[in-house]
Amino acid sequence: MKKLIIALIAMMTWSGYSQAENKISFCFDPWPPVHELNGNGEPEGLFIDIVKVIFEKNLKMEVEYLQLPWKRCQSYVADGTADFMITVQTPERSEYSVGTEKTVYDMYNSVYTYKGNKRLAEIKKISKPKDVATQEFTVVTYLGNGWYKKNFSQYHINTTYLNNIEPAIQFLATKRADLYIGGEIVANYQIKRHDLQDKIVNTKIGFDPYLMRVMMSKKSKFIENLPEINKELNAFLLTTEYQDIVDRYSLEEGN
Repeated sequence: MKKLIIALIAMMTWSGYSQAENKISFCFDPWPPVHELNGNGEPEGLFIDIVKVIFEKNLKMEVEYLQLPWKRCQSYVADGTADFMITVQTPERSEYSVGTEKTVYDMYNSVYTYKGNKRLAEIKKISKPKDVATQEFTVVTYLGNGWYKKNFSQYHINTTYLNNIEPAIQFLATKRADLYIGGEIVANYQIKRHDLQDKIVNTKIGFDPYLMRVMMSKKSKFIENLPEINKELNAFLLTTEYQDIVDRYSLEEGN
């Protein structure tokens, strides 16, 4: 009987140890419909669904979902407190994390303006960032829009930076700026959420997309699993399941 109890304790200890060893943490900020915690504190969104398939369903791993301010997420990945994030691979981030071979999602950027803008014909001629400065358009965006800062900050553009995308979209709707330039999936979500379809126009003028990758911390114990993660991601991208997830979140502002 004593040996049986010892064996059971050992099995329970090993089971708990194995689960802990297989637990990977994903850090993200509230950025609907890409990822956020809902009213019940449960993670949801495009990247959440993708992570659940790749890591939970296919790799049989337990995922810890950490919603934090974006700067803190990046520092957590840098020091190994969090295992990975999904974002654009930059030289700075490459110093402390390694990206997957292929992107999880290419987030295309479009130019938005308010309905009735008398300069719409001029706006539709925009083809590069310099055009925004040359034509002296005013722009509203949010402080965390690193893509905008990288591509547009070198030009002297009258830009208003707000705390996040939600007030930026509302700012545009009230005609206080000529343009909002950013990811379609996020902008369309905010337009639909606040019933601004009759106030904002997606001009369909596009710029280079955000190339979003799984960025694994170099200090993560799972960094050695990156080849396996790459294999699963590469296969998943070719499935109808992946396309179904993307289609579910690819909202049009008029739908």
